[in-house]
This record gives sequence, structure tokens and C-alpha cells, in this order.
Amino acid sequence: MALQGDGNGIVTIPKAVATADYLIRFSAIQLTEVAGMILADNLDTKNFVYNNAGANIRTRMNGGDSTEYDGTAGEVIEYEVQKIGQNVTIKVNGILHSSPVNFGSVNFDTLFSYDSGTLKGTNKLSGTLYMEGFTSPDHATDTPIRSYDFSGSGTTLIDTVSGKNGTLSGFTTGGFVADPVSDTITISSVVNHESRQRNVNGQAVFTISGAITGTATAVEYRLDNGAWSVLDAAPTTSYSGSVTVTGEQDVSVRFSNSISVTTTVSKLKAAMCIVIAPAQSNAVSRVTSAQTLTIGAGKPTPSMFINGAFSELADPTGRDFDGTNNGSLWVKIAQYYSDLGVPVCIGNVAQGGTKAIQWAKGTTYYTRIVQFGVATGGIELAVSLIGESDSFQLTTKAQFKIDYLSVAQDINTDYGCDIYAVYFPYVDPQGVADIRSAYDELITENEFIKFGGDLGVMDISSATNPVNDDVHIKTDADALTASNIIWDAITQLNSIFNLVNTNTPDGVYSTDFYNDTQKTLIETKDLTFVGGSASITLNIEVGKSVLSLTKGSNPPTTGIAYLGVTE
Repeated sequence: MALQGDGNGIVTIPKAVATADYLIRFSAIQLTEVAGMILADNLDTKNFVYNNAGANIRTRMNGGDSTEYDGTAGEVIEYEVQKIGQNVTIKVNGILHSSPVNFGSVNFDTLFSYDSGTLKGTNKLSGTLYMEGFTSPDHATDTPIRSYDFSGSGTTLIDTVSGKNGTLSGFTTGGFVADPVSDTITISSVVNHESRQRNVNGQAVFTISGAITGTATAVEYRLDNGAWSVLDAAPTTSYSGSVTVTGEQDVSVRFSNSISVTTTVSKLKAAMCIVIAPAQSNAVSRVTSAQTLTIGAGKPTPSMFINGAFSELADPTGRDFDGTNNGSLWVKIAQYYSDLGVPVCIGNVAQGGTKAIQWAKGTTYYTRIVQFGVATGGIELAVSLIGESDSFQLTTKAQFKIDYLSVAQDINTDYGCDIYAVYFPYVDPQGVADIRSAYDELITENEFIKFGGDLGVMDISSATNPVNDDVHIKTDADALTASNIIWDAITQLNSIFNLVNTNTPDGVYSTDFYNDTQKTLIETKDLTFVGGSASITLNIEVGKSVLSLTKGSNPPTTGIAYLGVTE
């Protein structure tokens, strides 16, 4: 379906006002010889997207006009207007066209009409109208995104994001009509929120492939709202190509010769992939209430891999969900990573009631770790929360060390990642001392086993709160406490990195610091050199091999690399 103007009808939408940065993108406008409005404010003449006579597109934003795009009747174009800071740009089919002058707010409320009902349009609109940075005049806290779907029916134009639906009126031959374009393109190789383990540059490569009906001269792709590039120069009934994603990005594909034939997969991630294993019920989802996740503006949306599928992270995160209690500790931790701008994918493969020995390589439960690793192409971090069943069943300290170390070594060998051992909470002290002592020694004796936080300090007694069951973390307050304990343990690592080079001039240099063993970025900081030396605190433990890279064009005076060990 498509939305067809007929020179009579209009579509009214709730007033959309942008006072700062904004984006307007029509995925497909069919140009006409007849002059008519496409998008406007029906009460003034300061803001519009207009089809001039002769199939030309003209844009006015806050009274500032663009130069016209000179098209041909029947041509289908993608049209985009974006303001960032003081810069306004117009793109046609992803190519920069012009820049109208605009330093003020803009507002829109009508399609196919302008200035109290004049200049009614006859264009055909396919796909979507995407508007970002717009809110209602009296609701500044509205979700600032709208996406109007032109494939509807009846008299309602659906906003699939914010629910600010439009209303069709006055159409005689137009409105929602069949779109004669029968060509289609699909993406079948990836799904929304699919994640791959990031490399040192925060990137990951995805294969983008799918099926085609019709004839595509070439298949193009783009990341987010960027320029279009060729993905497959010679598609047949299918297409395929590789795309490098940085952080979190949408990937769109289209026919190069028919740009309205397009589809998008959302929020692919080059992520920090974290497996929750070996772990039992307190790591699954035993908190009474689902925990909430709030994504800040411009921040990545955490994902999860559960039961063989990727999705946006939400409770219950565990596959061993008991059907009643659906909250977990990992939502808040994912929130913290998102707040820092770090895309994460959680693979919570924990199983209630398990002992460490049940996670040995080759078992059903270790296979869950493997499935996550295969799906993501790697694992950056493992967090374990296990030992309750071992303590209840009086597993000896020596045996627990053997069982746990076997699993941890295999994870470290298979994925090159560290394992953060979280000490479990308890009420009944039976067998607990042996397991806690085993953890103490495992962490001391093995460089790849790290302290993941001590939940034994928490009070989960039913005598204190009848919601508790003396075993599990149940309340929202306790879930927050536990999440914070784990977060502090896995992120608050500090050591000193000292650098000496007499050829480096005094000054401040932006420097990337890498874990030289794992080849992963630790952080980027400003490094201050005075008298040929510098010292900086890094978020990594003592004794780690670190590679620092200060970029420049003429080492060592404007760029240099150091390899050393933290102290």
C-alpha cells in the first residue's frame, strides 16, 4: 500500500515541533508534474516540503528556502532534511543536495496541504515518514520520534513509534491505494538487536543477505542515516555482502534502481558479550518483579540471547524462568553499561539448582555457553554465581575447587575471557565456609578468575522480610544492591601505568589503552607528559600487559606506542 494525494484530501497529524536538532526522512516520494504540498504547517507558510510544478522539490525551514531538486515526473526519491547544531542539510537518495538557512524552531501538522488548505498535493508516498527530535507543543517530555507508515488502510495514518496517529479526510480518488511496485527485498541473515563480539575498535562484521523478487541492478546498504553504498553489485534472486557495524547501528538495504524497495534491520550491535555462567537460580530470574530499563538519548539498547534468539534485553533474562518471579540482576548492570555508551549482549544461561560439576565441558549446561559464543562470535566476559547447591550438599572445598576450576579454565581457553566469581548470598551457613574459602583460593591462584563481588553481606532472611525465602534475592531493593555489588567488582579495577620517553614533548595527548593479551580497548584518556614521563590510572588490574597508542604522523614527537605492565 501507499498514500496517494489527489488534490482534494489532506492528512492531519498532531502538531510536531522541533526546537533543536531534528531529522525528517521520507523513504519514498513519487514526484509529479503538478504543484502541490507534501508536508507543511497548515496555519503558516514558514515550514514545508513542496513539489513544484515540473517535478521539482523545494524545502522551507523556519522561513529559509533550499535550492530546488530538479527531478522528473514519476521519479521516486528518498528525501531527508536534518539539522545538527547550526547546520541544516538536505539529502536526495543519500546524496547531499543543499542547505537551507534555519536557526529556529520548525513545526508541521499536515500532509498534502498548506496555509489553511491551499496547494493540495498529488504525490504518492511509500514506506515511512520518519521524524526525530519532534514533540507536541505542550508535551516537551514526549517520545521525540515518530514513524508514519504509509502502508495502512482506512482513515488513520499510523505512527508506529509514539502513537501520534494522523487522520485522512476529503480524499476522493486518493488515500491509501495499492502500490504497483511488486518488487521486494528481505533481510534474513540477521534480526533486530543481533549482536557480535566487538573488536578493539568497537566494531563487528555482519553478513547481510536475503531474498529478492523483481530485478535489482544492484543492492545498496547504509548504516543509520548515512550514505548508500553498494552491498552486492550482481544480485539474482538473492543477495549477500559484509557490513562493518560500529557500536549500535541500523542497517538498511534497497534496490539501486528502485529505491522505494527497501527494508531495515534495527540496532545491530558490536557488543561486549557477557555470559552468565556457571550459575544457578539467583542468577536466573528470581526477583519478584521485573526490573526496569531506561535508555538515555543516544545510548545503545542492551540485547540478550535467550533460547536461541536475540532480542532487546528485558526481564525475565534467564531461560530457567520459574513462571512467577521474573526479575533479574542483569537489567541494572546492562543499564549501567548503556549509560556509559557501551553496547552489551547478555547470555544468561544459568540453571537453578545446579552444582559446579554440572557445568563441565561437554555437559548440557556448558553447551549453552557454546551456543551463546557461536551466536555472538566470541565472549568478552563471564560472570558466575554458583555454589549454593554445593554448600547445601556439603561439597568439600578441595572438590569444589577442582569442579569450578575445570569450567573456568575451559571458558578461558575457549574464549580468552576472564571469569568473575560472585560469592552467593546465604542464610543457612551449612557448607558455606568451605565454598567461600575455595573462591578465595581460586581467585588468588588463577589470574583469569576475578573477584565478582560478595553477596554474602546481604540479608535475604525471611525473618527480616516475609517476601524472602532464605535462598533467593527477591525484592527490588535487594536486586539493586546485588547489581551494584557485582557492577562495582567487575568495573572498579585500578592500577598505575607509568611511561617514560624523553623524546615526547610536554603536553596533553589523547591516548588509547589496550589490554595487550585480549587485544581489547580498556579506555581512552588524556595523557599528560611532563619532562619526558607520564603516569595514569587505568581501569585494569595490577600486572596486566598494556599497549598504549598516542596517534600522530611523525613518531615519536607527535605519536608513539608503549608496551608495559601496570603496577
